[in-house]
Amino acid sequence: MFYRDTWLEVDLDAYAYNIRYLLKHTQKQMIAVVKANGYGMTALVAAKEAMAAGASMVAVANFDEALDLRNRGFCDDILVLGVTRPDSVLAAKKNNIILTMPSLTWAKSVAQSGISGLRLHLKIETGMNRLGLESPKEAQAALVVLKDQSVEGIFTHYSSSDDANNDYNDLQYNRFVKVLKSLDHPFQWIHCSNSDAALHYKEEHTNAFRPGCALLGVPAAPSELKLVYGFYTKINHLKQLEAGQAISYGREYTTQAKEWIATVPVGYADGLRRANSGYEVYISGQRYPFVGRICMDQAMIRLDSFLPLGTTVELFGPHIPIQEMAERLKTIPLDIYTSISDRVTRVYRKHGEVDQIINPRFDFPI
Repeated sequence: MFYRDTWLEVDLDAYAYNIRYLLKHTQKQMIAVVKANGYGMTALVAAKEAMAAGASMVAVANFDEALDLRNRGFCDDILVLGVTRPDSVLAAKKNNIILTMPSLTWAKSVAQSGISGLRLHLKIETGMNRLGLESPKEAQAALVVLKDQSVEGIFTHYSSSDDANNDYNDLQYNRFVKVLKSLDHPFQWIHCSNSDAALHYKEEHTNAFRPGCALLGVPAAPSELKLVYGFYTKINHLKQLEAGQAISYGREYTTQAKEWIATVPVGYADGLRRANSGYEVYISGQRYPFVGRICMDQAMIRLDSFLPLGTTVELFGPHIPIQEMAERLKTIPLDIYTSISDRVTRVYRKHGEVDQIINPRFDFPI
């Protein structure tokens, strides 16, 4: 059980299916991206389930996220995709964490530290203009500087893999291959593709890929992937109001006639954006709108008739597609997923049954 009727439901069977589908589709090794707390799933669950389904390693955004996984008992390989401060490399080595080498300046700082045997992947800048070595000359210089380290991989990142026109992908990929071919180095890991590129873009010279949103079933283009998340709450208060009654802060909504108004225990502090005010939820076979401003902890819904307390409300899921909500909010599904806060209990389902329940605030299974 849990103590507030608002939860994120995670379909672990769908998550495993998506991983197996992507592995079969690409015929390459998977570096499963579980950054931002597993895109809301909780990072440890996402990482363990990804490895169990066939991933070869996981990737996170920063060193803190990698250490968190290690401290929670995750023993498989972890790649940090962002910049790790050079003064943290000893901790990376002690915890067997693989770091991204983002620049020649960074490489020289690490070399000056006197530490050897670091596990590294070279990041090549090809058009994202975020991190990475800028040319074959810089990449060659970095390998010389890092001669005492274990440089296991090389990668880049596409900026527009969700664009149906592959011209910019081609530009970035060709730049990457030019650098790769200039280096006489036995890279174990060669990876470029994120989710959409893994599904729709062919690469000859890579042996791995880094899916993130595709693991959750939300690539930009239609695919055979399955959605993993559903966001739910329950009616915990209900009353019938006469016409002319104002609802919520700012009195932006006033009842037009006798109306049933339900209150649910979810708000913008949980990840239900205020911009969802006026949008619809799914209850007992039909849609109903939020009325009035969505509050920090609660929201109100206009019903057509009486519904019992405890009736389940779908905020997004099989009947309210996450893509639909994202389009309304002028954003992407991952922006919504990663906004679901640690106040929200996670309910994990496997083989049609509840596998475990975790309240991140309690930090232990319930």
